[in-house]
Amino acid sequence: MTSKVHALPMYHCAQLDCFFSVDVYLGATSHICPGPDPATLLATIEHERVTKLFCPPTVWISLLRHPDFDGTDLSSLRKGYYGASPMPVEVLRELQERLPGCGCGISTARRRWRPVATILRPDEQLEYAAARQAGDQRRDMVVDDDGNPVPSR
Repeated sequence: MTSKVHALPMYHCAQLDCFFSVDVYLGATSHICPGPDPATLLATIEHERVTKLFCPPTVWISLLRHPDFDGTDLSSLRKGYYGASPMPVEVLRELQERLPGCGCGISTARRRWRPVATILRPDEQLEYAAARQAGDQRRDMVVDDDGNPVPSR
């Protein structure tokens, strides 16, 4: 069963439109925290066996730097998402090392009215990190269910 913790303001388009609304639609379990306090997030992830977490890089960094991080059972986390700003490559490497069972991926938007435009899979994070930080030089394409490019109209 999917379980997410939501700690960002619900007026944040990614938190509301990409994560919370989807949970409601799918009937997934949601844990709403009053804010991104690292101690609260860590305790909630451990106690509620949270499987997915979305945070901006600053919150991921605060989790990694919290003194309880290594002593908290975070083995339930399967997917970590980040957005709102580029993830420093060093932090991405640290996340991959310290949360080996959790694939971290980015969701990003090109325009304010479109909360998710592209998503990098966990195995693509380091490969495209330098390009993203250098000026958002990503390649976009539409693919069919088999992953084949769909011609533009």
